[in-house]
Formats: sequence, C-alpha cells, structure tokens
Amino acid sequence: MWYKIFYFLRIFRETGYFVNMLFKVVVDAKIFALLYFLLVITFWLSFSIMSEGDKTPIWVYMIGMGEYDMEFDDYQTSAVMTFFFILITIVFNIVMLNLLISIITASYEKVVEKQQQTNDFERCDMIADNSDLVPIEDKEKLCKNNEFLVVAKKIKVSRKKDEEETEEEDSD
Repeated sequence: MWYKIFYFLRIFRETGYFVNMLFKVVVDAKIFALLYFLLVITFWLSFSIMSEGDKTPIWVYMIGMGEYDMEFDDYQTSAVMTFFFILITIVFNIVMLNLLISIITASYEKVVEKQQQTNDFERCDMIADNSDLVPIEDKEKLCKNNEFLVVAKKIKVSRKKDEEETEEEDSD
C-alpha cells in the first residue's frame, strides 16, 4: 500500500520530483548498503569472538549510530575491544556517513539535471501502466488509427554561430 501511495504521488510535479529522487537514491545506495552490512557483520564477529558470543549484530549497529554505553572491563581483551570500539565509531560515523552523503549528492545532481524530462517520462509511464483500465471503446474515440504523438523540442542557438554564418555569407 505504501508503494502505491508513492507510485501515485508521481502524478504531481511537486511530489513526483521527490519520489523520483527517493527511488534514485535507494537504487544508487544499494552497494553502500551491502558494504555497511558487511562492516556490521565483520565487527560483530570480532566482538563476538572477543566476548565469547555475548554480543549481537544489533549491538554493533547501535555503536555505529552513536551508542556509547559500553563496558569492556569485564572481558579478557578489554583493550582490544576498546580499540575496536573507537575504530567502529571512526569508520561508521565519519567514513561511511560521508560516503553516504556523497552518494546522495551524486544522485541529487543526476535527478536535477533531468528533472523536467524525468517528470514527463514518469507521467507517460503511468499512463502506459494504467491504459488497460480505459475501455477500448473510449480509447478508439480519443485516438484515431495511424495517429502518432509528436514531441517537439526547442533548440537554443547561440548568437556566435549566427554571427559567424552571417560573416561567411557576407564574405561570399
């Protein structure tokens, strides 16, 4: 149901842009999510070995999110566990968050670059997806056979080209 709400929010230009951006960020961040998951598992296995199976992956994830309620004095390898704790906070909070910000920025630039085209394609895609809901009789009334949709594109010509062409014509 939530997916359908986002799906239909693409109709409006104001919300379609943000929905498209959300999907692009999720698609672009899939490798980041895989790396993040592997880091959580790696550090969890390290802590699990040092604490004799006392820690869970959620515990490592919470450290990555900024949890600081850690007591390592009861363990035999408390100095190593403290070092790994500091390493987790540096890797997760600094490196991985900056990497995520750069991925989101790159996705944002891609979406902004083609915002108008993307909104138009989203609308065309939704029309194509829902065209089966329109009865065939109504389609035949609205669209005559052998008629096509024509897309016009305005091309901006620079003044330098016009001036150069004029100079060439004058010299002939």
